[in-house]
Amino acid sequence: MKNEEGVLVGVDGGGSSTTVAVVDKEGRLMGIENGGPSRLETMGAIKAKDQISECLKSALKKASQGVDDIEVMSFGFGGLDSAPKRKQAEEIAGEIVPGTRTIIENDAAVGLFSGTFGKPGLALIAGTGTLLVGINGSGDRDRVDGWGHLFGDLGSAYYLGREAVRKSLEHFDGRGRETVLTGMLVEELEMNEISEVMDRFYGRENEAKNIAELSLLVDEAAKRGDKVANSILVSAARELRRSALTLIDKLNMEALKTLRIVLIGGVFNSTKLTKTLENFIQEEHSKANFIRPDWDPVTGAIVFAMKEKKKEIDKSTIRRLKKEFS
Repeated sequence: MKNEEGVLVGVDGGGSSTTVAVVDKEGRLMGIENGGPSRLETMGAIKAKDQISECLKSALKKASQGVDDIEVMSFGFGGLDSAPKRKQAEEIAGEIVPGTRTIIENDAAVGLFSGTFGKPGLALIAGTGTLLVGINGSGDRDRVDGWGHLFGDLGSAYYLGREAVRKSLEHFDGRGRETVLTGMLVEELEMNEISEVMDRFYGRENEAKNIAELSLLVDEAAKRGDKVANSILVSAARELRRSALTLIDKLNMEALKTLRIVLIGGVFNSTKLTKTLENFIQEEHSKANFIRPDWDPVTGAIVFAMKEKKKEIDKSTIRRLKKEFS
C-alpha cells in the first residue's frame, strides 16, 4: 500500500548522466545518487529504465526508504519531442514505480524550474546544442530551436566551434581576417596546417560533440584580444537573443512583472558571450532577471513533485532547496 504522506522523488535523466534525489515533504534532501545517461533517444527504453532504477534504489537506500514510501515521483527525461517517446517514458515510469503518482517532464522543463522554482520564465539551454523552453503565467508552453546541429542549435557550443574552424579556413583561403584561432586549432588538433581539419571531422563519430569542444578556444582567443573570436561570440549572442525574443513573443510574456531567464549549459561559462546576451535582451526587456543556477538541475524535478503535491514553494523553501542541492 502506497504511503500518502511519503517522500518525493525527482529524476533528471539526460544524455550524459542521471540524478535521482529523495526529499521529504518540506524539500529536505534525504538521499541522492548519480549514474550514467538515460536519454531515451540515445540509450533506448531498456537501458534508460535500468539506469534510473539503479539510481533510485541507491538513493532510497541512502534515505532509509523503500519504493512504497514514495508519494510522488517526477521524471525529467531527455528527448521527449514526440508522442511515441512520451508514451514510452510513461511506460518506463509505470514499470519503475507501479501504482505511484508520477509526473513526466522534458529535461528542459526541469532545467527551467530549477531556476524559477515553479514560476513562469524561459530557459536558454546552450551546451553542445541549443534549446529554449518557456512557460508563461497561464501555464502555456512553447519552445524554440533544439533542431540539432544540421538544422539549428544556433548559439551553441557546436555553433562556436564550427565558426572557429570556418573563420580559420576563410583566413587560409585569403577570404577572411587573420585570427589566432588558426594556430590554436592547429595545435589543439595536432595538425600541420588548418587545411587538414576536414580529415579530423568528416565521417567521424561524435562529430558534433568534438566540434563543440573547440568552443573553448573561441573564448580563450577573445580574451587574448582576437577580433575574429570576439565577433563569433557576439554572433552567438545575437542568435540566442533572436531565439529568446521569439519565445517571449510567442508566449506573450512581455506583461510579466519579472521576466525570469534561466541560463543553462557550458556556453554561458563565457563571460563575454553571457554579458553580451544579457545586454541584448535587456535592451528590449529591462525587467529581465537572469539566473545561472549553481545547484543541481534535479532541483527542478523536485519542484514539479512538490507542485503536484500542492506544496507551496515559498522563499524559505527555495532557500532550503538551493542549500540542499548546491
